[in-house]
Amino acid sequence: MRDLFELSGDWMEMKDSGATRYRGALLKDGRLLAVYFLEREADRLPPRHWLESLFERETLSDAERGALLLGRPSQAVPDSGRIVCACFGVGENDLNQAIAAGAASVEALGIQLKAGSNCGSCIPELKRLLQHP
Repeated sequence: MRDLFELSGDWMEMKDSGATRYRGALLKDGRLLAVYFLEREADRLPPRHWLESLFERETLSDAERGALLLGRPSQAVPDSGRIVCACFGVGENDLNQAIAAGAASVEALGIQLKAGSNCGSCIPELKRLLQHP
């Protein structure tokens, strides 16, 4: 973990000794580079899909930075589900919703969500979801 602390950027930290909680984040030019959460109870960890979405943003707002140290989103964040298309971060829940709304082919999913339109490694999984939504 020492190498993590040697990264350059702006560190934000929150320590709550009474709750045995320690959280931190590294930002560079407003973009999230790293986070850590030390919690006594696993159910107090923030939702993973929310954290992943923060890494995708070009910059974090002040509200998002505060929410990050609080360890919970300031508003409800939809759960995209298990990532199927790594190139574009498309989750299984989003794919199933698109299929239910009428996307009936890999090409349609690519047009609607970009899934399967880059490297193609997720196409077998997309075909499986289309057969068994």
